[in-house]
Amino acid sequence: MNWDDIRIFMIVADTGSLSAAADALGVSIATVSRRIDALETQLGRQLMSRGRHGITLAPLGLQLLESAGSLRDGFGKIDQFMQSVESQEGQAPVRISATEPVIAEFLAPYLSDLDDGLNIDLISTSSLADLARLDADIAIRMFRPNSPGLFTQKLGVIEMGLFASQAYLSGRAPEDVDPRREKLLGLSAVYGDIPEVRWVREQGLSDAVVMTSSSTAALIRAAVADNGVVLGACVICLAAGLIEIPALEVPARELWLVSHADARKSPHIADVKAWVSASIRKALAS
Repeated sequence: MNWDDIRIFMIVADTGSLSAAADALGVSIATVSRRIDALETQLGRQLMSRGRHGITLAPLGLQLLESAGSLRDGFGKIDQFMQSVESQEGQAPVRISATEPVIAEFLAPYLSDLDDGLNIDLISTSSLADLARLDADIAIRMFRPNSPGLFTQKLGVIEMGLFASQAYLSGRAPEDVDPRREKLLGLSAVYGDIPEVRWVREQGLSDAVVMTSSSTAALIRAAVADNGVVLGACVICLAAGLIEIPALEVPARELWLVSHADARKSPHIADVKAWVSASIRKALAS
């Protein structure tokens, strides 16, 4: 059996869609689909169903994912061994994968709290595939993964809302603003059918959207420049000087720390995890 096909299958399962897996691997969606087809052909049964909003694992797919976890763990141990060899010439940085706003607003400002002798590499991505490919030691995600072999820890809750600048409101009271009649700035569907994208659709706000972007910083910057109403994290939008519009309740998002179970044996990774947890607590409390 081709290990690459199994590895691609695990990345698709972790990310939840063929497109997200293709982005993580740097290949086309057609290539990912072809490799999954080849694996299903070899097994003679379907591993997953593919829909507009992502993939759903079939019973055999769930069994394969669980069985393949030991293989992933084995490669993880090899990777950790290689890192330990490299650290003989200097401690290798602990690689932290997180979204752009988490890196910029929740981690980077608290670098001075990191213990001396620890190095970190902050990787901006929203995919769990970096853990599957061993490109990161720790991931911070806004959902709890259920893949075998992963350790998860809830870091906190991010309150969400709609925000605009004082100039954009033009003297209107925030509670009098109807988002359906405003210029809405929202996340693009490049990350799939995430809760923010679904919420905009379910609230009937799709026709109000004038700009989408995969960059949270770009959306907030557009709102600060008086260009519309942005859907974003309260702690970040308020820090940018924006005013909350309370017309509609936006569901909060959970923040999770994710790592390979074996990573708990590394004192360096454990120390960095503690720093990540403390940094996010400070950021959310600010």
